[in-house]
Amino acid sequence: MRAIVWLAVVVGVIFTAAPGAAQSTTGTISGRVVDSQGLPLPGVTVTATSPNLQGARETVTSENGDYILTLLPSGPYRVVFELSGFQRVERSVGLAPTQILPLPIELGVAGITESVQVVGRTADVLTQTSQVATNFDQTLMSTLPTQRDYRAVMLMAPAVHPTGPSGSFSVAGSMSFENLYMVNGVSVNENLRGQAQDLVIEDALQETTVATSGVSSEFGRFGGGVINMVTKSGGNQFSGSFRETMTNDNWRALVPKRPNDPFANDSKIDDVVPTHEYTVGGPVIRDRLWFFTAGRLQTNSINRQLVITNIPYVFTDQSRRYEGKVTYLVDANHRVQTAFTKINRDETNGTFNTTTSMDLASLYDRSLPEDLFTINYTGVITPKFFLEGRYSQRNLTFVGSGSKFTDIQQGTLLVDPAGRRYNAPTFCGVCTDEERDNQDIFVKGSYFLSTSGTGSHNLVLGFDSFNDRRLANNYQSGSNYRLINAPAVLNGTDLIATFVSGTTQFQWNPIFVESLGTKFRTYSVFANDNWAINDRLTANLGLRWDRNDGVDSNGVLVAKNGAFSPRLGVVWDPAGNQKWSVTGSVAKYVAGLLNSIADLTSPAGNSDQYNFVYTGPSINTDPATRVPNAQAI
Repeated sequence: MRAIVWLAVVVGVIFTAAPGAAQSTTGTISGRVVDSQGLPLPGVTVTATSPNLQGARETVTSENGDYILTLLPSGPYRVVFELSGFQRVERSVGLAPTQILPLPIELGVAGITESVQVVGRTADVLTQTSQVATNFDQTLMSTLPTQRDYRAVMLMAPAVHPTGPSGSFSVAGSMSFENLYMVNGVSVNENLRGQAQDLVIEDALQETTVATSGVSSEFGRFGGGVINMVTKSGGNQFSGSFRETMTNDNWRALVPKRPNDPFANDSKIDDVVPTHEYTVGGPVIRDRLWFFTAGRLQTNSINRQLVITNIPYVFTDQSRRYEGKVTYLVDANHRVQTAFTKINRDETNGTFNTTTSMDLASLYDRSLPEDLFTINYTGVITPKFFLEGRYSQRNLTFVGSGSKFTDIQQGTLLVDPAGRRYNAPTFCGVCTDEERDNQDIFVKGSYFLSTSGTGSHNLVLGFDSFNDRRLANNYQSGSNYRLINAPAVLNGTDLIATFVSGTTQFQWNPIFVESLGTKFRTYSVFANDNWAINDRLTANLGLRWDRNDGVDSNGVLVAKNGAFSPRLGVVWDPAGNQKWSVTGSVAKYVAGLLNSIADLTSPAGNSDQYNFVYTGPSINTDPATRVPNAQAI
């Protein structure tokens, strides 16, 4: 099986663009310092401070006047340039996640009284990059009438359209399952459909970046866009928030009443449902150890009714989301950050399909626990060599999704000629719990090379190992049997099953081969060079190699192919003042393996289907001789 390959070419004039790229949440500030005659100034001390940075980061310009400050958390920065005999210059800038921010500086000769120059810069506007992306601060999203999540951000981003199944997003014309969704640089794509799992708390978000084209080779396993959500990390000051959101089932409109409408008795619950959100963060040790925690608690109740019988019931969805993050500065050059997100979700009176369930026996209770663990290391090994490493793991389990009974009487699903269901829930809730997980190991090293006459290079070399895993045995009912074309007679609110000779069918759905669990691995190596040729011309050169090693649920190797994906971007600043630029990029993207497609031919975990026509005497067709459903089955 081959991975899907996309080729994207973007050439245009960009007046407001946004971040550069790196598969992490940190950014980079780099540039060249010259004197008033345009000559490079070596030995200039460059110091960056930020409320989001523990301590200060410092470097010294090379003999060519170049400098780099990398592995910086996103946020507002104050950058100071100092050299004896020259003016002290300050710049206030905003650094977005994964952004490569060019900051060239000119130092004038100091007078008798040294002057201070403070220049502001827009946080999310950058013209010196070939990547097309937008960055949305969560403070802005909280003031707008939106859901405050990544969906609201994507609806505001250019080249993004909610035209996929169930309103999922297509980026730059790609399939909706080919986007890469990340939280703090970690993939949170759901295994079967490639959509994002809700592993964030809205008020815990700091900002969200949506990249749509010209993406660096440091990103892979996608064919559309890259959406990176970054959560808060605490700081040197204690801070927090509390939000209360109210919903009520009674505030919705009823289904319009029409003749013979199966929802003619639709009703509502007048129950105010609060959603509690909180965040707390601050220092344990100033500039050394920070903490951040957040929570989102909601119990949502919706009044529903069964079709045909019109029996009302209450569906309850109780969700508890928690996040904790700890950031530890080992010393001035080494930082470790760990984050853990946990979701406890319990559903009461759930059903496979609300439009086909006819009785209370079709309902079930289930739990969907999910968690995400990440540990990340960043280190300045030398002033020119930098290292980053990360391990992450995501787990989602479906507990109790289906029938609680495996006997013939209570575990057999009945289906009428119109496809409506009764007597038992769809699937088996006491068989194998389904698991959808992933695991990632990421290592990246970067080296800053300053050359005379040919500009500076930010060289990156990295390795990425991603494993998409799923364990599922798709039992179609508790007993492995269904009775098809079994009309139901309504007796008050009870359903009496009828089995008609020559029409009703026995459907047997055995699983002969139990699933061993899929393991769809992608091994990747990438190299990238962000080359500042001169003050007006910048190039981004990259090459990525992805190698699939996919084992299906039967333990059979089904994917073992590799593909190269080169990336090239050029930025030309005609005026040299960063007010506007002309950019062009060409990129080849290699999408990752989608678990549901790669495992499609495996017999393991999938049920067979055998249908037999019932030819015995008709049962319960005569009102005088009707028997209970359990006896009829």
